[in-house]
Amino acid sequence: MLKEFLKKTFFYYLWNKYRMKTSKNSKTPSTDFLIEEWVKNGRPVPPPPPVKQSTIKDYARLHGTTIFVETGTFLGDTTIACLDSFERLITIELDEQLFNNAVAKFSQHKKVSVYRGDSGNVLAEVLTGISKPTLFWLDGHYSEGFTAKGSLNNPLLNELKHIFAHPIKNHTILIDDARCFTGEDDYPTVDYLRKFVHKHDENLIFSVDDDIIRIHSNMSPDLHHIGNSIYSSTVRPESLLGHHIEVREGTSIDQFSKIGSYVYIGNRCVVTKANIGRYCSIADNVTIGPGEHNLNAFSTSAIFYENILHELTKGACEIGNDVWIGVDSIIKRGVKIGNGAIIGANSVVTKDVPPFAIVVGSPARILRFRFDQSQTDKLTTSNWWNLDANLAGKLLKDLGRGVFN
Repeated sequence: MLKEFLKKTFFYYLWNKYRMKTSKNSKTPSTDFLIEEWVKNGRPVPPPPPVKQSTIKDYARLHGTTIFVETGTFLGDTTIACLDSFERLITIELDEQLFNNAVAKFSQHKKVSVYRGDSGNVLAEVLTGISKPTLFWLDGHYSEGFTAKGSLNNPLLNELKHIFAHPIKNHTILIDDARCFTGEDDYPTVDYLRKFVHKHDENLIFSVDDDIIRIHSNMSPDLHHIGNSIYSSTVRPESLLGHHIEVREGTSIDQFSKIGSYVYIGNRCVVTKANIGRYCSIADNVTIGPGEHNLNAFSTSAIFYENILHELTKGACEIGNDVWIGVDSIIKRGVKIGNGAIIGANSVVTKDVPPFAIVVGSPARILRFRFDQSQTDKLTTSNWWNLDANLAGKLLKDLGRGVFN
């Protein structure tokens, strides 16, 4: 009982950190180890701190933001991890003791400013000194223990009101602990939050991944060369489930399709009723899920169908993760393509493609598999495509040393 009580105190956290640093018999797990274990365990929520910190850095790099604003300093670990990724860092803490500790901790870092108060109110003051796009890490909720509680358990809606009222409209907003947004204890539901955001700006991308809510601009000319821009007016925003997606000009994606994170789709493609995983690369002039007419009917004309859309689009295409589809290819309706597969240029894919297979031709046939079974199993087990770019890159390097050496 006493131990459980002490765990909720600030002194326990300080002692635990000291013990982990000084004990000869205990060794602090490395960042790579924590991430690897998290992936092996099926990416449970909440993710470990390195995953969150890497997500922040990834968004800062891809959106070109150099200012970081954090609500909920706590022990200051997130700010410390982000020091090298931003020119200016601002952190807000309500608890007096945590605030004083943060002031002392960052006294030697001139680019860090520490504010004390309820972030739902203080953020308005902070924003008056911001004149360019900023990345906001909103984590200032009450979480029991020795954290302080303001007028609300979660001041998020007040924080967002201040951000949306700011003259700059292309800020990047990341919100921690998406699992807590259930409509209880001053937390809105995720659906309410999505509507709240889109009521302010219906063009903002709103997605949830790895227990982090992500809100950012749908279009950003500054990001043209790094793949986070949506060019085509014929792309339905509700289809873009992930983040950092690039869809080039002339491409059409219908409202029944779902596109994952880090996907590139080239010019003049047509995607109809398809689920596309993460890290896929789709070249120009690719058609996925074209309409299929009934060959057994007396007439193939769709004018005689009772429900034209339903009849033409029976069965969704399923495209796995890290799939590369070459130029001018056609993926017929209802086909499933496994993770890591490659579709050669000018191919017509009429049947399912196994993971990591290379197929070519019309109709497409398996040319060979990219890796042997042992390598394929290790790549599949790693689930690296479920990570954000920075973490995925690190894991791929480790896999390269362990799998292909």
